Amino acid sequence: GGNLASMLGTSGDVAEFDDPSLGNADVSSRVQAVVNWFGPTDFAAMDAQAKAQGCAASDQMHDNPDSFESLYLGAALPAVPDLVQAANPISYISADDPAFLVQKGDEDCTVPIENTKMLADALAAAGNAVEYELLAGVGHGDAMGTTTPVFESDSNNQKVVDFLNATLAVSAATEAAVPAVMPRGPGGEMAGSTAAPTYKDIAYASVSPVQALDIYLPEGDGPFPLIVSVHGGGFMMGDKSDPPAQPAIAQFLANGYAVASVGYRLSAEAKAPAQIQ
Repeated sequence: GGNLASMLGTSGDVAEFDDPSLGNADVSSRVQAVVNWFGPTDFAAMDAQAKAQGCAASDQMHDNPDSFESLYLGAALPAVPDLVQAANPISYISADDPAFLVQKGDEDCTVPIENTKMLADALAAAGNAVEYELLAGVGHGDAMGTTTPVFESDSNNQKVVDFLNATLAVSAATEAAVPAVMPRGPGGEMAGSTAAPTYKDIAYASVSPVQALDIYLPEGDGPFPLIVSVHGGGFMMGDKSDPPAQPAIAQFLANGYAVASVGYRLSAEAKAPAQIQ
């Protein structure tokens, strides 16, 4: 998900990723801001970076033909360097890219720390606005079922909102007059923080039934700034209704943002770059 979101951010002006046969050819693909949570950048560098970071041997298998990244590209990474480069958001960086917030866990070995950080460094080197933050005590996202989330904590979700507000110049008048901090249960777990989509399964293309949106609207009349939520899962699993995104979506709604949660073709159905077309 983080890789795809970053690709959307840096390749908005790249015509090869705009397939007119999918429809909406007259609508721009550019976005105004990107939040990348622990996404990979350069697939070919991951094994060496994992080794240098001291990660286990099992985290140094990205070059294998059955790795998530190889299955996404359709071949073992060493055999397809051109495809690896094409899937690297750094390949498309230009000085007019949108602002990025890049957050990473300091215990992440699924995607080595440097592999995510290198994107932030490249954006900054090109003169783009970018914030990079290494979050302490967490790996590749919050552990399933945790009662002490880091990425999905109230404070971090609000940090994302603050970044978007500042980047998009969203005024206080645009924000919904509802609490920004979501309720939690006695053990710290999310309580009542799920949100039901206002519109569900809205097709945005006709190649595959998974090419659909769930749209969440906050209270009020709008217009609302829109967050496009791209689910994770290593290009081969997950869907637009993934529970891990729900607390963040609820908090975005509470701050006056509409959310479009996007379904896309997974690697078992289609190879790159189908996922961002």
